Amino acid sequence: MLPLCLRISALVCFLLLLSLPFLGEGARVRGFWDVSRYQPVAMFAFHSNAQSVGYVYGNITTTTSQVSPSSDATLVLLDDDTWSEHFHSFQDENNNGFPCSVMQIVFQNCEEPQCLVDGAMAQPIPCTVGQSCEEDTAYHNSLPGAQFVLPVYSIDVPRLWHLSFVPCRCNQSQTSNCTWVNSTNENGELSYDIWLVNGNPNSTQTDFLYYQLSYESQYVSIILLTYMTLYLIFLSVLLCGHRRHSHTIIRVFVASILLEWFGISLQFLHLAIYTFDGAGVLPVKHFGEVVDTVSQCMFMALLLLLGRGWTVTKVHVEHKTFLVVIVTYSLVDVGLTTSRLITTDPVTTIDASLPWQTLVVLGLRLFILLWFLYELHLSYLQEAKPSRQQFYMVLGSVYSLWFLYLPVAAVVVSQVVPPLWQYRTFTGITVTADFLSYAVLAYLLWPSRGVASFRYSRIPMDDDLSLLDYDSI
Repeated sequence: MLPLCLRISALVCFLLLLSLPFLGEGARVRGFWDVSRYQPVAMFAFHSNAQSVGYVYGNITTTTSQVSPSSDATLVLLDDDTWSEHFHSFQDENNNGFPCSVMQIVFQNCEEPQCLVDGAMAQPIPCTVGQSCEEDTAYHNSLPGAQFVLPVYSIDVPRLWHLSFVPCRCNQSQTSNCTWVNSTNENGELSYDIWLVNGNPNSTQTDFLYYQLSYESQYVSIILLTYMTLYLIFLSVLLCGHRRHSHTIIRVFVASILLEWFGISLQFLHLAIYTFDGAGVLPVKHFGEVVDTVSQCMFMALLLLLGRGWTVTKVHVEHKTFLVVIVTYSLVDVGLTTSRLITTDPVTTIDASLPWQTLVVLGLRLFILLWFLYELHLSYLQEAKPSRQQFYMVLGSVYSLWFLYLPVAAVVVSQVVPPLWQYRTFTGITVTADFLSYAVLAYLLWPSRGVASFRYSRIPMDDDLSLLDYDSI
């Protein structure tokens, strides 16, 4: 197993180096904006306490001569309730004067330089290079190297906010209050570098576990790190216990656990980098989720083989149909998972319902459960030895729950748990349930029990199982 571990470690390093040029949506967002259209930039959950508040700060400057460094557009920060109410109006190109009509509704009595109403803030942009956006700001805060600062105060409970660029400006020439009109520049471009943080950037006493992270992602890295450690201990014990036995069942089982650990490690790696730079390496996180899906498919295949009675009641099982079904399911599962990761927009996704890809995967998982129970029932009827019948009963009881936990958890979490708690809750449930499922199967396949139940440990690794006599098993 040592060479395999070394190969996996080398693969982790290779993928990390390959993915470093790509930055994900995080606490730090950088890029360019065409001032002719509305653009959502980031979604972040602030959670202030007695020691700190949330901050949005950074630099927004012009990159072309079409945009003057005067206030010709607006950076707007809206809480989730306000943004959700008006988001479709922002996007509706058939709405005359969009999205300025929305700005007029939200900021009815807004005056420059910075607008501040309940649940909404607006910052005129762009800024002159090397200077603050406005010398006399409504917030009276400054940070070295930052052209603007938007502190988010009075957050009694965690609250989700949306940061957007709006091609509108406040025109105070007509009335004493602000009238929102379209930007005069149609082909200009702005460069932006913005940070969203939970805590005061000027303070040296910040908790790195939540400073860069949106509230829903805080402390998820602790959950992943805990199970990374547990899996390493678990694998060490498992390999030690089976050091004298090398059967295909055990090799598939160990490979599935290694892939699970690998997937968790990649997701933790993204969060660890994200904790320090506010960006992370999003492709690494996505690849980790795909690897986790492959591990789940491999584990399902192992359970189906045991349910069909391989090395328990039968020496040889028909494998052509089995391989076609399990490979097809795995490809569909991996494909749908990849599609969900690619198509889900982390900036504008506000619907707490499950995406269609997840619903299809959950439905297929229930199909595999029914197939597993059917094969298990047939194997139980063909077996006469009580210890092996008991093995089938335990296998069916425990892993029926394992097949069911994911659909039940997904539905319950999406419908019952508050949105800002869903990610960490679902992550905690899945990694815990998967670890327990591996631990139970390791107990059932332990050499002392294996010899008593179906004696897989006495079959040499290179033997052809189909040629062995049934009675010898």
